[in-house]
Amino acid sequence: MDGITKSKIFTISPSQSFVDVLASGIVKRVGSEPCALTSVQVLLPTRHACRSLREAFLRLSGGNPVLLPLMGSLGDIDEDEFNSNSSSLLPFEREFSSNFTLDVAPAISPVRRQLLLGRLIMARGNIEVDQAIQLARELARLIDQMHTERCSLDNLSNLVPSEYAAYWQTVLDFLKIITVQWPGVLKEEGALDPADRRNRLLDALASRWKMKPPRTPIYAAGSTGSIPATADLLAVIARLPKGAVILPGVDCCLSESSWKKLEPHHPQYGLAYLLQYLGVLRKNIRDWSLESKATKRTSREKLINSSFNPASSNLEGQFGGKIDLDFLNNFQRIDCPTPREEAGVIALAMREVLETSKKTAALITPDRKLARRVAAELKRWDIEVYDSAGGVLSGSSAGTFLRLIVGMVAEKFSPVSLLATLKHPLACGGMKKAIFSRLVRKLEILILRGPRLRVGLGGLCNELEKQTDQHLELRPLLALFKNLFGPIVSEFEKGLSPVGNLINLHLKLAEALSAKSNKLLSEELWLGIEG
Repeated sequence: MDGITKSKIFTISPSQSFVDVLASGIVKRVGSEPCALTSVQVLLPTRHACRSLREAFLRLSGGNPVLLPLMGSLGDIDEDEFNSNSSSLLPFEREFSSNFTLDVAPAISPVRRQLLLGRLIMARGNIEVDQAIQLARELARLIDQMHTERCSLDNLSNLVPSEYAAYWQTVLDFLKIITVQWPGVLKEEGALDPADRRNRLLDALASRWKMKPPRTPIYAAGSTGSIPATADLLAVIARLPKGAVILPGVDCCLSESSWKKLEPHHPQYGLAYLLQYLGVLRKNIRDWSLESKATKRTSREKLINSSFNPASSNLEGQFGGKIDLDFLNNFQRIDCPTPREEAGVIALAMREVLETSKKTAALITPDRKLARRVAAELKRWDIEVYDSAGGVLSGSSAGTFLRLIVGMVAEKFSPVSLLATLKHPLACGGMKKAIFSRLVRKLEILILRGPRLRVGLGGLCNELEKQTDQHLELRPLLALFKNLFGPIVSEFEKGLSPVGNLINLHLKLAEALSAKSNKLLSEELWLGIEG
């Protein structure tokens, strides 16, 4: 491909903070004038990357207020970015004619898509609901993969010759759900698959900038172009008069012979494929911060990069004839017998660093369970850590509370499930927390200990009515059970009930059970980031 000059493709070394170097380079190019950044648009892979870049600009300004560039996520493109009447557009985009208005159907909800696919699967034979939902999830994943790779489903029937095993023909017949039936369902829904919609929006943006190149800087940073539609957009940005593509950690020192031998599992393979698609040679890539050829690497970076080299490459040659391993003196290996001890050792090491003045620590791991264990260990010392991967909503305080309520109703108010729900920190029942906790403890002592009650809410309420004659303070708890738990139990006892009804009752019960005295019902449950 032509039209991309060597000044259009940059890289940032993996030994540097990507967002900090990116922010510094943008400011260096547009100037320090207060409003200069507002004319810049930066496209990043994810919304999390956008948040990180905002924080980098704030650090660069020394904590002072700063006018930021317009930042967008390639993974969350919205049609408002394309319509000329949108107030969120940059000034140069508002100059476009109305011909650029984009009419793209909304993306179908992942949950609705899974349920609709599950219905189509169940219509094909005697399949249980849980199996149909699992199969629907896998079909949805296949649909997104096909759209992402821009693979057509037209030739799917010719994938397996007829002389192959009958099992493969059965599989092909099953896949008619997505080749024959699913397009019609989408048409009725007036929606698109999420991956298909993303491709259409990215293609529309690329076409728009081809026809009318923006007159202000546009930088695409951090993306490797693993999605074909994204690679096409990067190619367009690299050709814009004021466009640039900043790639993460291109190994410009790997020998050309080794570069050509890279295999799909190699970390640099995606970057090599993108550069080949763009028609750019590695020797023409420039360092974003130094504005020179990116050839400088630390010894540690050299060793890490060389460990991923093809087996046929010369490790010693990568280090100029001599391998200096002195920098490995600070490396330490610790073998732990259990995951719990591993998390404890890491937490101790991080605490030791934090006790040293002007030092910080970071844990880099692909193991999400290990990260959560370390965070839990650090909380023992009141150390809160920032998890860049985010948290699991179902594991949050509010998420746990919602799950406990469902478990309590599903287990027909067994003592363990009931107490787990009522003793949750969010549970107040419209009372003061201290009063509600005292009533729950009394309920446990008088009723839930000893012989098992009759199963269900009815048995619990009957036993409570007997106790209220002697313990009048339990009457509010009895009224709470009847008024709050009664409606959702009645809906469950119907057998087949619309999911929407159950969800509404579930949320109303959760809001009422978490309400404190003299406060709105929904206030406590939906407070903060979790809410």
